[in-house]
Amino acid sequence: MKRGKIFGIELLVLEAVLTVGFSIFIGKSSLLPGGWFIAMIAVLVVILGLGAFLILWKDKKARLIVGMCLSLLASVGIFMTYYYVSPAVKLLQQITDEYDEMAKVSAYVLDTDPAQSLQDAVSYPFGILAVMDRTNSDKALDKMKQELGQTIVPQEYGSITELADALTNGQVKVIVVNESLLSVLDDVEGYESFSDTIREINTQKIVIEPVMEDEDTPEVESRVFTVYISGIDGWGGIEAVGRSDVNIIATVNMDTKQILLVSTPRDYFVPLPVSNGVRDKLTHAGIYGVDCSEGALEELYGMDIDYYFRVNFSGFEKIIDALGGIDVYSEYDFTVANWHYQVGMNHLDGLSALAFARERHAFAGGDLVRGQNQMRVIEATLKKCMSPAIISNYTEVLDSVEGSFQTDMPYEVITSFVREQISTGGDWEVQTYGVTGTGNHSGTYSIPNQNLYVMEPDYSTVEQAKEYMQQIRNGESIEIV
Repeated sequence: MKRGKIFGIELLVLEAVLTVGFSIFIGKSSLLPGGWFIAMIAVLVVILGLGAFLILWKDKKARLIVGMCLSLLASVGIFMTYYYVSPAVKLLQQITDEYDEMAKVSAYVLDTDPAQSLQDAVSYPFGILAVMDRTNSDKALDKMKQELGQTIVPQEYGSITELADALTNGQVKVIVVNESLLSVLDDVEGYESFSDTIREINTQKIVIEPVMEDEDTPEVESRVFTVYISGIDGWGGIEAVGRSDVNIIATVNMDTKQILLVSTPRDYFVPLPVSNGVRDKLTHAGIYGVDCSEGALEELYGMDIDYYFRVNFSGFEKIIDALGGIDVYSEYDFTVANWHYQVGMNHLDGLSALAFARERHAFAGGDLVRGQNQMRVIEATLKKCMSPAIISNYTEVLDSVEGSFQTDMPYEVITSFVREQISTGGDWEVQTYGVTGTGNHSGTYSIPNQNLYVMEPDYSTVEQAKEYMQQIRNGESIEIV
């Protein structure tokens, strides 16, 4: 009996240590509402007290065994809860840490050129853009000079098409350019296959300098805030800048449980913070950093955007798959590659959801329909994340989220959202609206000497979007048909 009692006391000590440690951990995490946190501590203390009573009060074998079992089960339960909750807390802390956006600036030669490395091209004439993205190109060129151990004096060109022509025509044998800026040639007639004719021989990762000054963010206690959702046209690491093909502003009112999603077409013809009033496609803003896209939308809608959420193709696919797929409504019957979408609800995995969100050529409305489909995908993802079904594949979701997206939303804001959902529960009402415009062709800031397809904004729809946003902020009920 004495040995059993000693073991029982040891179990009590272990349970007490776990109870204190877990309570401190949950308290610091700020995940539970105050009332829930107090109730949790009360339950843990009662269980601990009951176990102590059974183990320490009188020497009765039956009580001792029951007390030991209770203490053991409580300890295991606390440990397992910590095991499942701690990765989520760690992940939230990681994704809300400050980070640097990176530009991949590379040296390219023609694919037929024998040079396989920068050293092989040491005697080649280099070309560079004279003004566009010059800060990043100069930093990359300086690093290349250090690798070569000699000075490089590049020839300068006024536009990305002129730089591409210089390489093709043999005026230079190496061009040094931001990989994302090079990608805009995919939209230029006659240059669609240019990327297939060149080969990278050296890459430098350059930290992007913000194009806008930091603005005051709302108080953590704010019940209404806006989030810019940016979908980057690219695969691989999320830190690399790229064209933003998804541009959605989410206005969130935690009091009314309303979310308004406003989609802006990728080809919207608007001035950028870096362009000194010259208009460009909205998608090109992402090349200069997420704050450039955010700033362009702030000017368009005459508002401040509080936070951003940025994801690329790789992250999008992983998140949807980890959720077990999503159910998305389609207004059209259409086929993209190997996927067919019917009118009504469609259950989609990561790749089929990505194809659904990207397709525009199948619709007469083109990019406008794509924007609506993108918002339907986001709405379906939000519903899945807030449903009990997420518990069944909790660990897979956490693994997928890590490294899949970036946000500047503070940890405290995310945990306040979690506490709200735990405390009040219930469904959120998601409304969607897309601004429209008319097609046109024009030179742009990023490609000044070519007539690219652009969309001239319909400012009446912009004003309507602004009105809807304000109504959500005011807590008014809206219904968009």
